[in-house]
Order: sequence, then C-alpha cells, then structure tokens
Amino acid sequence: MSWVITVDAKKELITELTITDTFEPVGSMVFMSESLKVLKNGKLLDSNNYTLTDNKAGGFVLNFIGSLDRAKYEIYYKTSFDPDTIKDAKGTINTGTKYINKAKFTGKVKPINSEEKPIGTPDGIADYTIDETVFNGGKKRRRFRQRKENYNLEDLRECSRSKSERSRFCYYRYIK
Repeated sequence: MSWVITVDAKKELITELTITDTFEPVGSMVFMSESLKVLKNGKLLDSNNYTLTDNKAGGFVLNFIGSLDRAKYEIYYKTSFDPDTIKDAKGTINTGTKYINKAKFTGKVKPINSEEKPIGTPDGIADYTIDETVFNGGKKRRRFRQRKENYNLEDLRECSRSKSERSRFCYYRYIK
C-alpha cells in the first residue's frame, strides 16, 4: 500500500519535528524503508536532513534534524501486508480487511511574534480496506481463445465468399 504524510510548514516555523508512524492492527503491515521519499516543495530532500528508524512491523520514526524551512514537505512510503513479509518481520497477520496507519507528530513550533511551543497537531490517521478477493488470496481465471482452422481441401480462395456460400466450401472447427 502507498501512503503520504504532508507537513505544511508555511504558517509557523517548525523548530523540531518527529513523526512516529504505527499500524493497526498492531504489526499487521511492514514498513518498506527503501520506498521512503521525502520531498520539500516537490523536490527530493537530502537524507542528511533527517534520521529514519525502521521498526519493520512496528512502523517507523522519522526525525528531522534542525528547523524545517517554511515549505511543504511530503513523505511518501509503502507498506506490505504480504503474510510472508509480516511473518519475517515478526508481525501479526490481520484477520480483517481494514488497515489503519497512524502518524503522531511531536516537536516544537515558533509562531510569528510568539514563544516556542509544542506542536498542537492532532495525530494523522488514514485507513485502507482491501478487496475481499485480495483478502481471500486472489482469484484465478482461465480464458480460452478461439482459433479457426480451415480443413477444406478446396482452394482457400473459395473461403472468401459470402457466409452462406462459404459454408458449402469451407469447414471450420473451433480450437480452445
């Protein structure tokens, strides 16, 4: 599953920011650290500007180093709910179809003409409900293509006649 967290640092100066991302049911997804991309105003932010703690099935912690510029930050990442991946990460298989992702924001902001104060942002919550087909392990379907084969011993040009005339000259059988 793909997720995005948006931090809009345009109104107040964010002097400290830590994002702790967790999953519900606990351990039901695995954070895929190689998928993490942090963008600042649409451009990739250098990884020297933050630290990442990968907690696998426990989520992750993203800690920004220093103050954030007054800009829009977008954090893109993926999680897996593949049973083998979850088992390898010592997670717990979800017995339902709903997956919840929670982002907790901690840190400090400095409003214009005011003292520094703790971030007052509520936790971000997003959820995703998977399709029943996916939940049940997928579905397999067979489709056959029909192919015409001509078994007429007459000249094949005879087969190009109209349908009523063709039936007298050409014999088809359908192969599945």
